[in-house]
Order: sequence, then structure tokens, then C-alpha cells
Amino acid sequence: MNALVKRRSEGSRRLAVAAAAIAFSGAIHAQSMPGFDAAQTPSTALLGNVDFAVDADGVHVSSVRLGGAHACGSYLTKLGFVAPLPNPRITAPTDGSAFAALLGRPTVAGGAIEAEAGIVQVGGRTRIVGDATWRARPVATTGVDLIAAADVVGTQAAIDRGIAYGFVGAAAEQALAERITARGLAGVQSFTDGNERLHMRARLTWQALPAYGVEAVLRWRQYESRDDAFDGAYFNPDRYAQWQGMLDMRHRIGAWTLAGALGAGFEAVDGGERRPVRTIAVRAEGALVERLRLSVHARYNRSKDDADVADFSYGQAGVTLSYPF
Repeated sequence: MNALVKRRSEGSRRLAVAAAAIAFSGAIHAQSMPGFDAAQTPSTALLGNVDFAVDADGVHVSSVRLGGAHACGSYLTKLGFVAPLPNPRITAPTDGSAFAALLGRPTVAGGAIEAEAGIVQVGGRTRIVGDATWRARPVATTGVDLIAAADVVGTQAAIDRGIAYGFVGAAAEQALAERITARGLAGVQSFTDGNERLHMRARLTWQALPAYGVEAVLRWRQYESRDDAFDGAYFNPDRYAQWQGMLDMRHRIGAWTLAGALGAGFEAVDGGERRPVRTIAVRAEGALVERLRLSVHARYNRSKDDADVADFSYGQAGVTLSYPF
């Protein structure tokens, strides 16, 4: 499976929707800056994005996208449009243009809802992408999430056939001690080609250096596939499992937010030999001049979860500029 257009890591989630969200990052971050005036919050933003990536299969990708977004108020809080510019040198699967709507609602049945949705054209078919999460805290130390998501599968073969999936799941989070939190998730992923996966995930987080935003994290995830109708359009083992230990950091310096992750562990496909997994990720976001904001990111991942080839790895980097006005 081509990881360069695979849904992200944790992360990963939905290009067109995420791009519209980035367009409003300036307004969001401005609220924590000195001198911010709520009456002058920008309602419209423009954005430009450039991404580069390469993987062990030799797939080199460059993409350029332009878009914009507008704040609407009420429950429908933002609308946006993102379009890729024509580039004959792009060798990765194409995802077409997309309309994206970001939705927000403060409380429903005692919990907060965060939702975003969009429409993309793939393989001559119209598909809905996005996700919605209902989050509640029955008590201060316990959290509960109900999750629904939809996206397209990112290999060229799957895009040509318009294969998409939906996901529904539930997660619970519990504080075990002052700086230690455990989280578990279970969900079902259904594909339009008839395939289905059962997902299980667990995470244990220790806030090692709270003042610097440094956390130590142990992660485990596993899925099992029911592939009676599967036709080989994407990587799909009967069982996949991954264990990884990570150091995460997120720290604010002035008007800039810096984040990074360093992880190592192992994975097993269909109960076979354990293979090493490595993850390195960095991100920086902040203001260049006045309202012009810059977001840069880079990521390296070594994991067979992304492709049905031995010793698969990929690197990715990108730059996004947004200008709210």
C-alpha cells in the first residue's frame, strides 16, 4: 500500500478537510496571543500547501494545493474549498478536488462534538470523507469518546475503483495517577469492496516533563481482517499487530508551537516474524509577519503496515501558508 496517500498516522487523518482546518489556524492561535481582539477575529482565510514525499518503492511525490475557508457562525462553523493544481510530474495516486465543511457544536447529551466533513471525487465516484467525535467526561479523571469516520483508500488501484471505508468505534481514557493516563479503543472498519476489519488499540502515557510538554508513551494496536471479498487493491493481512514506545514533545515558544515524536518498536504480520518499527516526526507552526502563518512538518516512518513489501519506509515533508483576513 502506498503510504504517501494513506490515512494518517493517528494523524492522519483526510487531506481536503484538514487543509480547510489549517486555513483557520491563524484565527485559532491568535486567541492566545497578546493584543488579540475578539471583535476583529478574521472570518476568511486563504491557504497554500506544498508536499514532498518518497518511499522505499521509489514513489516520488510533489503536490501543490490552493484553497480557502470562510467562517459561517452557528453550528456550521467553517466552510472551505481545496483544489490540487495540475502537475504532470506527480506519480502518486490523485484524489481530485474537494469541498470541505467543518462543523462544531458545543454540547450534546452532556458531551462535546467535534466534526468535519468533505466530498471527494475518486474513480469516477463521489465519496464522503471526514470524522465526528462525541467526547464526554463523566468525572474529572475519566473520558469517553464515540467516533465515526469515513475516507478513501489511498493506493492507486483502490482510487481507480473508488474504494472507500467507514469506521465506527468507542474509546475510554482513565487517569491512573497524577501524570499517568491509560486509553483504549475498539472499532469496526467497513470497506466498500466488502472487506471488514476489527481494530483494537491501547495507549499508556506518562507526562515526564509537563513544563516542557514531554510525554513518554507506550502504544499497541492490532487489527484483524475479514477479506472474503478482498481483491488485492491494498495491503490487507489477516492480522496485523504493532507495539511502539515513543517520546512526544509539544512546546510553545513565543508565537511558535513546536512538536516532535521519536518512536521505536516492532510489528508482526499474520503472527509471523517480528520486524522493527521506527518513527520520527517534527512540526513547527507560528506567525511569520502579522497574520501570515507558516506550518512546516516532516516525518519518517518504517513500518510494513503501509505496504506489502519487505522493509518498507517512507519520508514526508510539507509547508503550508495561511493568511486569515
